[in-house]
Amino acid sequence: MTDLDPEKLAQLRACAAREVETYKINVPLRDLVRMDTKPVGKRPWTFTSGELETFNLPVDHLHALLIVYAAFEHYIGKRHAAPLDDQSMPSLLTWLRHMRYGLVDALPQAKVNMDEYVWLGDTILDIPPDLASRFYLKRESNLAALKGMAS
Repeated sequence: MTDLDPEKLAQLRACAAREVETYKINVPLRDLVRMDTKPVGKRPWTFTSGELETFNLPVDHLHALLIVYAAFEHYIGKRHAAPLDDQSMPSLLTWLRHMRYGLVDALPQAKVNMDEYVWLGDTILDIPPDLASRFYLKRESNLAALKGMAS
């Protein structure tokens, strides 16, 4: 990976921070957390109190973790990625992908993993790696549950 342009990286971090603040206003915690022990399943953007306890996810980081996940979809080049309010953020995430991997339209499936998500969370929002990895495992658990429901 080449050295990242500090100005573009600062711009990306500022965009991510604004996304988190906007998300906090538009989706308050009471809409993110349900008092229940069963996994969320079909509602992957919400959490149960049981999941928060199982994965040791602090409530004050939920919005940031969700924004990093939405950013991750853009960063890896996923089609129909989750929308972001700041229209400049997807292009900055594409720039970041190009700086890290060269001019690729999307990351190879082998690179779409927890390590990459953890790196992105640390890079754009200073999310501690252990916290980002626990959230990623929670998302993977939800996706596995959804696949089980579909079969």
